[in-house]
Amino acid sequence: MTKSPNITENIEAQKPRRFTLFTSLWISLLILAGLLVLTESLSRIASIQNRLAMRSVGNYHAQFEIKWFKLQDYVLENDGVDVILLGNSMVNTGIDPEVFAEEYQKVTGADLRVFNFGVEGLTVAPNSSLVQLLVETYQPKTLIYFTEMRDYVAMNGLKEEETFLSNDWLMYRLGKKNIKGWFIDRSTAIQMLLPFRGWTRSDFLDNYALNLRRVKITQPNGYEPETRIRQDIDVRPDPSSPADKPFFELFQNFTIDPQRVSDLHTILSKQEFQTNVFVSEIPVYFTFYDYFGGETVHQDYLKEISKIVIDYGGFFVPPVDPDLIPLDGRADRLHLNIQGADIFSKLLAGKFSSMCLQEHKCLDFPLR
Repeated sequence: MTKSPNITENIEAQKPRRFTLFTSLWISLLILAGLLVLTESLSRIASIQNRLAMRSVGNYHAQFEIKWFKLQDYVLENDGVDVILLGNSMVNTGIDPEVFAEEYQKVTGADLRVFNFGVEGLTVAPNSSLVQLLVETYQPKTLIYFTEMRDYVAMNGLKEEETFLSNDWLMYRLGKKNIKGWFIDRSTAIQMLLPFRGWTRSDFLDNYALNLRRVKITQPNGYEPETRIRQDIDVRPDPSSPADKPFFELFQNFTIDPQRVSDLHTILSKQEFQTNVFVSEIPVYFTFYDYFGGETVHQDYLKEISKIVIDYGGFFVPPVDPDLIPLDGRADRLHLNIQGADIFSKLLAGKFSSMCLQEHKCLDFPLR
C-alpha cells in the first residue's frame, strides 16, 4: 500500500528546514561585517572620539602614539605643518613650538606651523625610521633634529629600538606590508580599541591613567611641559654609586659608532624630498658629561658630529650656550622645565631667524 501524494507532501512540510554549513557561515559573516561597519562608523563620530581620548596603533611606546595622533589632529586643524622638531625626551619638554614660532615671526615675518615630536628613549637609530614616516606622510618644509652624545653609543637604546620598530603598523607604514598593520592603519575603531588590549594585566588601570594624563598634558602642538625644578642637578655623578655606575660603564671611552652615523645620514638624506634638515643639540647641564669624561670630550664630539653633518651636505646649528639657561629652568641634568623651555625656545628662534636674515637659510622654503 502506497501513501497518497497529499500525505507525502504533508510529511515533507513538517520536516524542519536545516541551513547548510555554507549558508550559516555566510549569515555569520554578514552579521559580523555589519557589526564592524557599525562600529567603524560610530568610531568616526567626533563626540565619541572626544570621549575616548586614547588612540593606539599597537606600539609599546604610548608617548609615540600620543605624539602621532596629536600631529594628525594638528595637521587637520592647521592644514599642514611647516616645521617638525625631532629628538628624545629632551626635545619633548625643552621646546615650546608656540614660543619658537612667535619669536621667529617677530624677526622674519614668517608664520610657521611648528610641531614638537620629541619622543623619550628614542636614539638616532629609530628616529631615522621615524623621519621617513613623518616626511613621507606630512612633507614638512623643515625638520630640526636634536641629537646628543648618547645617540652614538652602539649599545645604547637597543632594546627600545627593537621593540619600537617591530610594531606591525609601523612596519606596514615603512613599506613592510602585513595584513595586521593594514587593518590597524585603516580602522579608526581598532585604533580606539587598542588602548584597552592589556585590560587583564594587574597594572592596566595605573598605566592607562598615566597615559590618559599625558594625553591631556601634551599640548596640541606636541609640547609636554615639565614642572620639576633642578632635581640633584649640582650633585656630580659618582662612579662607585649603584645608580651612576651603569652609565659610567656605558658611556666611558666614548667613540662615535659608524652605524649610528649611517642612521644620521638617513635623516639628512630626507633633504632629497625638499625638506630642509637642520641638526643641533639641547643644552644640558655640564655635570652630565662626567659620564663621558668631561666637557673636553663633549667639545671634541661637537667638532666631529658637526663635520659629519656638513660633509654630508646638512646644516649644523651650534648649540645654545647652556649658561644662558638658569638653574631654575632645569628639571634635571638633561631636561628643561617650563621656564627653561620658554627661554631656550626664544634663544633657538633667535639663532634660526638670524640664519634666515643673514645666510638666507630660512625654515619656510626649500634650501635645495
